[in-house]
Amino acid sequence: MAHVQDFTIYTSAQLSVVQGVNYGDPLSVNGELYLDDVYRLKTNAQPTRLTLQEEASGRRHRVAAHSAIGAIGAAVHLDSQVTLMSEAGQTFDALIFVEVELGEIKQVYLSAFSALQPDTDYRLIGIDCHVNPHKLAELSDPIFYPGTQITLADGRQCAAEDLKPGQEVLTHDFAQQKVTCVEIETQRAQGKNRPIRISKSHFGTDHDLILSAEHRILYPQTNGSYGGRFIKAEELRNGTTIDWVEAGFVECVKIRFATEHLIFANGIAVQSHLRGEDRDSEAVERLPRAVQSSWHPAKPSRRALYLPSGLPYKNID
Repeated sequence: MAHVQDFTIYTSAQLSVVQGVNYGDPLSVNGELYLDDVYRLKTNAQPTRLTLQEEASGRRHRVAAHSAIGAIGAAVHLDSQVTLMSEAGQTFDALIFVEVELGEIKQVYLSAFSALQPDTDYRLIGIDCHVNPHKLAELSDPIFYPGTQITLADGRQCAAEDLKPGQEVLTHDFAQQKVTCVEIETQRAQGKNRPIRISKSHFGTDHDLILSAEHRILYPQTNGSYGGRFIKAEELRNGTTIDWVEAGFVECVKIRFATEHLIFANGIAVQSHLRGEDRDSEAVERLPRAVQSSWHPAKPSRRALYLPSGLPYKNID
């Protein structure tokens, strides 16, 4: 079976040069990029989901049938990897994809390893046209496992494998978001594909939570300050309440949305897509008001967000 993968992307028209050689031009391909050009993401730019089906070479893909953007079946090439630096001096990598038709470029996409902010300047400080196709694995799909309870928009819970396209799931930013696709497949649980089990006793939830090792959890601050930050499940491993799942073959569930969201799995807040660096407490400020009450500066907790029976609930320590 051909590998299908989602990428959270911006189109070239959403990211243009505001200072430098290509002033006024949108993002382009490797041969037309210049170091030190400064790019800015447009004010109302929203990321979207590009779903690609990989060809044997690993460098060329085709737009999959359920992609939110692109011409179905069109060839998409991995053009280059670029390094961008924000005004604050933070650097991160991004991949540039090119959609072509009859030898002509139809669209240029950028998928970053960290979240881009609108009206923020990013200086181009690195260009690499020799990209290892395995770099795509760092932008891989999030994986849930059968039995994981996903909180729906109406407060009910539904097993990940039973979700259907069109169902609305509770999210932190839009309050609800429609599922676009659900895929179930079998993987060998080893290496990067080996999942992490979080015992129900660790967060005081009703069930154990099994996630892919790279999956990020919104974890509360432990120093008494308000909010939380994203931490990879693998980084929480303590050998007892959070540890590797035994090696072998496991069924996994991929849940797709049009863009990245924070959703609730077994009552714990997790990212729907895998993306970039850890984020700070600003993410928590976008949570529904009832959910925000799960963190309180005067009452720090080591527990993650807990939504028993799918309803927002305040932690009790």
